[in-house]
Amino acid sequence: MALATSISSLGCYALCGWLLHLPCPPPHACSRGLSLEGLGSVLAGMLGSPLGTASSFPNVGTVSLIQAGSQRVAHLVGLLCVALGLSPRLAHLLTTIPLPVLGGVLGVTQAVVVSTGFSNFHLADIDSGRNVFIVGFSIFMALLLPRWLREAPVLLSTGWSPLDVLLHSLLAEHIFLAGLLGFLLENTIPGTRLERGLGQGLPSPFTAQEAWMPQNSREKAAQEYELPLPLQNLCPCIPQQACCLCPLPEDPGNEEGGPAEPGETADLLPGFGEQYPRSSREELRPH
Repeated sequence: MALATSISSLGCYALCGWLLHLPCPPPHACSRGLSLEGLGSVLAGMLGSPLGTASSFPNVGTVSLIQAGSQRVAHLVGLLCVALGLSPRLAHLLTTIPLPVLGGVLGVTQAVVVSTGFSNFHLADIDSGRNVFIVGFSIFMALLLPRWLREAPVLLSTGWSPLDVLLHSLLAEHIFLAGLLGFLLENTIPGTRLERGLGQGLPSPFTAQEAWMPQNSREKAAQEYELPLPLQNLCPCIPQQACCLCPLPEDPGNEEGGPAEPGETADLLPGFGEQYPRSSREELRPH
């Protein structure tokens, strides 16, 4: 269950950065997020709660709608949740919310998440029967298999209880199933580079904007994932085993945007130079 939840949380981090027009979260930011979720699950277990903590896709959809990605907003929401947990009467107010209201809120937030995921297909040839089958089959099986396992759990019994728990926890996660099936079908069904979306420039508009972003803009974007200022002073005191939670020192001599060596090419994807001439590349730079 922890493995499936971690995979789902990583998807939440990447999707939240996408919707807020930020670069993909670096490894140290993802490590901090997973570590805090694990710590929250441990504290919840010590307090007697049967449920742990994990990132929520509806919350990511809410962030995209209100565009409130500030850390202060997250801190205030966290304090509000703590206050609700300490006062049973305040927490009881949440149970009085009508179910149609909850359904409407979830419908709006989940619609943003689903539509954002489908927007990634604009780089591939979605009219191709190959891609239509991969997308449709992956989504259909990801919705069908967890329900089938809930109704007939004995059908997936290997005789070894730890393996049964692992398989049930993984196969009950819709996101894991859709990603796994999509990955397997994408790499086993033959297709051209154009059908796979590899011949139309960079993978996404945000990646294209990041690739041709000036150095000062990239540094400003990287600051969004840094530790808070009081915690940055504690980085030298952190043990070597926990250094993955801190940003790595930048190496000015190892910039991705530096000049290419003789015999190397800067356009790794075919057709990128033709689709994005120099004049168009300059337009990608933020003003």
